[in-house]
Amino acid sequence: MMNIGRRLTRTYVFALALIGLLAVGGSLLQRETADAQRQSAAVSSIVYDQQMLVQRIAKNTLALTHQTPTPGFASLRRRIALDVDELERNHQVLLSGALERGVLATDVPVLSQVLHREPYRLDYKIRRYAAATREMLATPLDRLDAVTTEPIVLTAQFDLPDALRATTRAYDALGQEGIRHIEYTRRLALGTLLGTLLMVGLLGFRPIVRRVQSGVVALEAARKRMEHSALHDALTALPNRRYLAEHLSTAMARGRRTGQTVALLHLDLDKFKQVNDTYGHAAGDEVLVTAVMRMQETVRSSDFLARVGGDEFIIVTTDVSSTEGLAILADRLIERMCDYLEWNGNDCTIGVSIGIAIAHPADHMTEERLIMNADHALYAAKDGGRSTFRFFGNDGERPLPQQAATPAGDGGRGVSLAVVNG
Repeated sequence: MMNIGRRLTRTYVFALALIGLLAVGGSLLQRETADAQRQSAAVSSIVYDQQMLVQRIAKNTLALTHQTPTPGFASLRRRIALDVDELERNHQVLLSGALERGVLATDVPVLSQVLHREPYRLDYKIRRYAAATREMLATPLDRLDAVTTEPIVLTAQFDLPDALRATTRAYDALGQEGIRHIEYTRRLALGTLLGTLLMVGLLGFRPIVRRVQSGVVALEAARKRMEHSALHDALTALPNRRYLAEHLSTAMARGRRTGQTVALLHLDLDKFKQVNDTYGHAAGDEVLVTAVMRMQETVRSSDFLARVGGDEFIIVTTDVSSTEGLAILADRLIERMCDYLEWNGNDCTIGVSIGIAIAHPADHMTEERLIMNADHALYAAKDGGRSTFRFFGNDGERPLPQQAATPAGDGGRGVSLAVVNG
């Protein structure tokens, strides 16, 4: 009996030590994975901002090539200068590796290759692009021509997007490496669990077995939570800009393959900054949550909603039967957003401006171009007095390909919507 007691004691101590090692190892790997995913998400966010800034600089630069300067040219120059400053600040963040609470490994081979080696050389291209833009800004208005501005526009359209996309892919690879660590930990935990069950289950230590099982379940739940947080916004729980990039890429590829039209609506809340500055961030957060609820009530349950900026949203729809349907949706959103909104007895009523762009199957348009077109339309809506919408170019007039019949219950709207919030 004493020998059996000593054996049980040794088995119990061994099982506890095994569980402790498993818990420590899992915790370390989980922390490492969380850091890698947070860093990858932060880089994706900065690269997305860089893409939008580069496109906006090119758009505003192109507007300066008119032969006769107008009073608005001075405002355009200031916008370009501010965007170039932000572009360089973001690039310095990527170079220094200081992102939120983590520090990126700046000696990682994939980062070094994207920043300094052919064919991307992102560091050189960003610096050259910023220098060329500043040189253009120093040129008198009456001397601007296509020879001065064309290199800036062409670089933004063809050269820099490839390098920025390569940066995103490189850090996505690092994030996936972190997920593989979690998978390895999970398999290790399962193997340890089986060994522990075989060793102590026969001796009647069921509480130990249950403890090991709960540890494995907790690791799996943590992995799923991290995957969800990497693709969703913390405040609204909506898909974020990274999720938007994946969704839009899939939708555009499907549209080119099936001949389906893709439309994108870029929404920007009016008077939100005024609410935030007057009543504080708590009021701003409450306004954002309420705005999202109103959007969800306006679009259909099958639509995709995400957040792409502080007060910016994007609607992506792949079931467009008419531009009139898009216009009706925009009107409904504007009307709903202008409803009275109160916070702690204070009037926090806001509005929304909307830019609409359409990718026809025959256009073979890229995702970046569709977003840029919607951004241009949004600027036109804001210049038109806010709380209104504009189509990009002649998108509102071009006929759309024949689509499948609208499902019953659509109310004749004739458009399937996906909303993305960043």
